[in-house]
Amino acid sequence: MVNLLASSHEENFFSFTVVSRWWQQFQNLNWPEDLLAVLCTFLHANDEKSQKRRHAIARYLNLSAILALRDVSSKVRLRFPHISTFVTTGLLTEKEFDKLQKIENECENIRWMTPLHWVQQIVRKEEEENKPTAGLMGAFLTELKTFRQNLRRLYVYDWINVPLDESEEDDFWKNRGSQLPVLPHTLQSRKLREHAPKLHSYVPIGAQETKEMGNVQSKCCSIEQRKR
Repeated sequence: MVNLLASSHEENFFSFTVVSRWWQQFQNLNWPEDLLAVLCTFLHANDEKSQKRRHAIARYLNLSAILALRDVSSKVRLRFPHISTFVTTGLLTEKEFDKLQKIENECENIRWMTPLHWVQQIVRKEEEENKPTAGLMGAFLTELKTFRQNLRRLYVYDWINVPLDESEEDDFWKNRGSQLPVLPHTLQSRKLREHAPKLHSYVPIGAQETKEMGNVQSKCCSIEQRKR
């Protein structure tokens, strides 16, 4: 009876953890149009310079999101296997690509933040030249802060594992793990992140991998070993 209660408790705990992790990750996904809607209220002129600035900000927002997500999502990594891919797709210029490579060499794990700094520089120039409404510009910067915070939460989500006693964890996955449903679309950050801290143990999310996801992870791991 005691063993049944313990197993039931473990199953409930892990089921709750799986659902909570998925929902928290989903809530941290950004929608660029929220930011761009506010952007158009203070940077609204139709001249060529204003249009270029709006387009650049939109491009940088998408670039920052993809740079962060490709380190935690196997599907995004396969779509953009190398940073040079961003140049061919139009998300990066050659000059910007060189800057990102230099930043990554000097300080790891902050490359995805760089396009957001470029957005701030554009907003600063707009403020100096055209004096936009302070309240509207402040609202945009607040949204930009939220955008960055959400990306950061996704990026570091799996850097710290669920605090469980190692023997309890091993026993659970040995006896009960195979009964849990497969979740093939959970974030695969431990498989992909280049510079995440090495952990002695971690709690798997989804006990078994489908053949398709196993192939995806195998491809991604081989990509990680190449010099980009």
